[in-house]
Amino acid sequence: MGQADDIAGRVHRAYAWGRNGQIHYRRSGPSGARSPLLLIHGAQGAGGTFETFMSDMGRERSVIAPDLPGTGMSDALKSAGGPAACADAMLAVVAELGLGMVDVLAVSTGGEVAVEMARQQPDVVRKLVLVSAPAPAGLLSQPTLSLDTAAFNAAAVRDFLDR
Repeated sequence: MGQADDIAGRVHRAYAWGRNGQIHYRRSGPSGARSPLLLIHGAQGAGGTFETFMSDMGRERSVIAPDLPGTGMSDALKSAGGPAACADAMLAVVAELGLGMVDVLAVSTGGEVAVEMARQQPDVVRKLVLVSAPAPAGLLSQPTLSLDTAAFNAAAVRDFLDR
């Protein structure tokens, strides 16, 4: 592995401003070559659960893993939330970071947030990958891949996103 490969796979931490305060996120990879990949964790996690996956995927595309509001190092929602409020917060991060159209991979209950993002702003979410997440109720215009935890790996995700 060369020095350029090592740098591309590094994971950096930063904050973005959401409508309810600061959202902590991790970021890896180059900008521009492919659609950025936004990673959304489940209820019991934070963006850090994706670091190994980010290092791998970050060699070829920009990968961003925010801590949902009220988890990890992100500020909590100011009022009662749920998937719609968390989706709104994630869409604000996408806008603040200037990501444009993104692919979204979500695990477990994070899938509800991803589906809500796709419903709220279908022009921002290009593709969805749901890992051990509930299938969307109703039709979405985005191509969607559903995986169980055993089938979740970078190669399967890469193959789907690059089609």
